[in-house]
Amino acid sequence: MAEKIRGESVVAFSFFVFFLAFFFFAYWICKCCQKIGKEREEFVMEMYFKLSELTKLEQQMYYNCIYLFLMEANIQHPEFSAWYSGLFTDELRLKSEYEIVICEKEYEIAGVTILKSTKEEAKICTVYVAEQYRHNGLGRRLMELSLEWLENEKPVMMLDKSKESDFASILKHFGFVFQEEDCGLHNPGKVELIYNGKN
Repeated sequence: MAEKIRGESVVAFSFFVFFLAFFFFAYWICKCCQKIGKEREEFVMEMYFKLSELTKLEQQMYYNCIYLFLMEANIQHPEFSAWYSGLFTDELRLKSEYEIVICEKEYEIAGVTILKSTKEEAKICTVYVAEQYRHNGLGRRLMELSLEWLENEKPVMMLDKSKESDFASILKHFGFVFQEEDCGLHNPGKVELIYNGKN
């Protein structure tokens, strides 16, 4: 009887050890998959590029995609549609004095900056990041690439005053200096803040 009990105890203990080992192995596999998945997502699913680097056909395709992405800006600035179309030639290729830096995440546009560089000025015309992708470093990376293309650490940038708190952290990080306020320059009745120089 005692030997039978001992045998059952050994079997039960062996089963417990096996179950415990299987549980930790499964947990380890799960963690490894999560890590690999996260690294793959960061490597594959987030991509930064410049519109000017794309082919003619690709630029034509992105013309409408970027415009639709910037619908919020279009609503805030009545003349945005005309201004945006003016960035491109009749063949919908980006003009040489402009650049659009794009971030795609999970196969959709997550953020863009529109830049202007001439002998007279270096300017960040537009910065926009989709709400679901904010506060994770995406906007900061877009700014880094923008300054790199402009070859200027203090380009002019104008900002709707209502958005001041949204940009406070990134402006401080890059050392942008507030210059002055202007009312109705691009949007009647709206106060705009000018950084790093006069428009």
